[in-house]
Amino acid sequence: MSNRLIKQVFDNSDNIISNGFVKLDKKPSKTTFSDVLKEYKTSIIMVDTHGWFIKDAMIEINSSDHFAEMLIIGLVNNEMLLKIKQDGIKDGFYRTTTEKINVGLIILNKKKIYAVFDINNIFPIVDSYASKEIFEMINHIIWSKTDKEYFGSLREVNDIRLSVIAPELARAVFPDALNKYEYCSDSLGFEAESIILVKPSSITHFKSVVLENTSVQMYGKLNEMNIEVFPNKYYPFDFGDNHFDYESFANKTIGSLVEKEIIVSNKRQIVKEKDVISEKESVYLDELDSYSPDFEKVVNQYSGYAREIEVIVDAESKAVDSSYKLSSRYEIIKNVNQKIENGLQTMEKLFDSTKENEKRIDSVRLEKNLSLKIKMFNELVKNEEFGLASLNTKKSPVSTISNVNESDLVVPNELIGTLYSKNNTLFLATTLQRLDEAKKWLKDNKTEAHLIEA
Repeated sequence: MSNRLIKQVFDNSDNIISNGFVKLDKKPSKTTFSDVLKEYKTSIIMVDTHGWFIKDAMIEINSSDHFAEMLIIGLVNNEMLLKIKQDGIKDGFYRTTTEKINVGLIILNKKKIYAVFDINNIFPIVDSYASKEIFEMINHIIWSKTDKEYFGSLREVNDIRLSVIAPELARAVFPDALNKYEYCSDSLGFEAESIILVKPSSITHFKSVVLENTSVQMYGKLNEMNIEVFPNKYYPFDFGDNHFDYESFANKTIGSLVEKEIIVSNKRQIVKEKDVISEKESVYLDELDSYSPDFEKVVNQYSGYAREIEVIVDAESKAVDSSYKLSSRYEIIKNVNQKIENGLQTMEKLFDSTKENEKRIDSVRLEKNLSLKIKMFNELVKNEEFGLASLNTKKSPVSTISNVNESDLVVPNELIGTLYSKNNTLFLATTLQRLDEAKKWLKDNKTEAHLIEA
C-alpha cells in the first residue's frame, strides 16, 4: 500500500486558556489528623456520615501513644457502622443516624471543631461560639436521633435522652447572607467529583482548594470558607493560604503554563512542552501526491494542552479489500463472448466449410473490439444468404445480440488494472507505476471511476 507522511507544526505559545486552576509549586502545609491528635485531652467525637475519614482515623488512633486512655465517640451511618464491626474495631462508642450532616466533623475535647474531608484535609472553625453550637447539635443527635449503636457488640439504641435538646444555631449563617460572596468565574461549570473552592471575584489574586470526593456547598470570604454543616446552615472555617493546592487563573497563555499541572473543563492534566498527534487518512490513489490534510481540524480535536503540537498525517492509498466486488462488466463481457462463440460454432456446423464462410466467421471471432464484434456478428446473422433466414430453414436459429449497453463492454487490459464496484460506484484498481495509464484509459473511454491501489 502506497503512503505519504505529511507534517505540520503548530506553535500554541500565545494561545489563551480562558479559565482554570494551576497547581501551586509550594507544598501546602495542612492540618492533618496527626496534628489534631496532639491536642487531645479528654475526648474525641468523630462525625462521618459519608465514609470520608473515620476508618483511616481509627488506624492512626490505634498507633497513638495515648490510645489506651482515649475516649472515642463516633457518629456514622449504618453502612459505616457495619464496616467498623466487620473490620473488628472494638474501641470506641459508635451510633448511627439518618440526620443530614453535610461535612465530616471532629469535635475535640468538646470544644474545638474541625471540618474534615479526609485525614489530610482538616480545617478548624473560626468562631468559638459557633463551635459550641455545633457540639450541642451533634450531642443532641447522638442522644436523641440515633438508631443503632456499637460498643463491642451491635444493638438497637434504646437510651433516648429527651433532655438533650437541639440548640437554636444562632451563629449559623444562612444562604441569603452569603449572596455577596461569589464563586470566581474560573470555577463556573466545574462539575468534577472534586470541589473547587475559590476566593471571591473581588480579590485580585484568586486562589482555590481542590478537595477529593466531596460535594459540600461552600462560600468564600478572604481566608475563611463558609461550609454547609447542616442543611442551609453555614459556619466559617479557616482556609488559610497554607492549605491551598491550586490557584485559579483567567486568560493565561499556554506558554506560561508549560510543565504545570492544571484543571480545565473538569480534566486534570500537565501542560506539555511538545506533543505529537498521529493520524491516518485513506485517499484515492490519484490524490495521494496532492492530498492536503485538514490540520486545523485535527488540532481542534486535541483535548490536551501543549506549547507545540506536531501533526503527522500518514496518508495511505485506498486499496482493494473484501468489501469491493468485481465489476459486473466482466460477467457481461464473458456472457456476450460465449453467446457469439456459440452462434459461430452453430454456423460452422450448418454451412459448408468454404474459405469464404470460414473468412466471414473468423473475422468476427478475431475482432478485439467487443462493440464492433457484436455489430459484425449481428450483421452476419441477418445476412439473407448466409445468416438468419438460411439458419431458420434448417430449424437451428441463431439470434442477434441486443440490449447490451456500450459502457458495459469496456474494461482495461490486465496490465492497467481491474474494475470493481462498491455501493453502486465504480473503482479502478491499479498500481502507482500504471497510474498515468489508468487515468488515460478512463479519459479515453469516458469512464468515471475512483482510482484505488490493486
